[in-house]
Amino acid sequence: MKINKKNRKILTKDTHFPALRPLKTDIRTNIFHKIKDFLTYRRKFEFLENWAVYCKSLDKYIFIPKNFIIDGASVPKVLSLFYNSTGILLYGSFPHDFGYRYKGLFLIDINDYEVIFEDFTKSKLDNIFLEICSQENAMPIVSTIAKIALSLFGFIGWRSNRKKNYQPHIDYSKYY
Repeated sequence: MKINKKNRKILTKDTHFPALRPLKTDIRTNIFHKIKDFLTYRRKFEFLENWAVYCKSLDKYIFIPKNFIIDGASVPKVLSLFYNSTGILLYGSFPHDFGYRYKGLFLIDINDYEVIFEDFTKSKLDNIFLEICSQENAMPIVSTIAKIALSLFGFIGWRSNRKKNYQPHIDYSKYY
C-alpha cells in the first residue's frame, strides 16, 4: 500500500509522540486476582493514529497502524523502581511490541512511500529497540541494560506471541 500525501505528514515530524488512549482496566473482586494484577499488570494503550519513526539501521520508517495496542516496556515489577514501563523505554517499545507480536514490522520506503511488511528475528527486533531507545532518550547505558535484559528474558514474550500466531495480513489487511 502507498502512503498518500495527506498521511505523509507522519514522516515529516522527526520524533513526534503518537496519540495514545489508555484502555479501561478490568476491575476484579477476587483478592487473589487483585494480588496477581498488582504484581504483574501493565496498563494498555491504543494508537489513535498511524505513527512512524525513522530507523537509521534500516534506512526506513517503521510504521505502526492505528488501533494497535501496546503495554509499554515489559519491565518486571521488581525492577519498576529503576525502569518504568511507560518511562524512558516507552518510545522504543512501540515498534518492539509490534515486531514481537507479528514477527516483523511494517516499513515505509522513503523513496516511493510504499508500506511493506518484513519479517525480523527476535535478535534484530531487540537491536531496533536499543537503537530507537538510545535515539530517543539519549541514555545509551540505560538502553543497553534494557537490551541485555531483553536478550536474556525476551524469549518469554517472543514464545508467547508465537503460540498465539498473530497474523499481520489478517489484522492489518489494508496495509499488507
